[in-house]
Amino acid sequence: MSEWISVNDRLPEIGEEVLIAFSDSGLMVGELLPDGQGFANPYERVNYKIVTHWMPLPEPPKEVDDNA
Repeated sequence: MSEWISVNDRLPEIGEEVLIAFSDSGLMVGELLPDGQGFANPYERVNYKIVTHWMPLPEPPKEVDDNA
């Protein structure tokens, strides 16, 4: 799995879904907004200033063939 990246070091690409960590230890999956001023998902928008770190999402699990 990827390591946490500080928003002070770099930001994710606009529109890339990432795991976001907040200053209060909360987590959210979301993406950087086009204006670069926050992150959002379909349920909420958060100000960039309370986000401390982010990391790429892991690859989804491979489907297992139970008949193999």
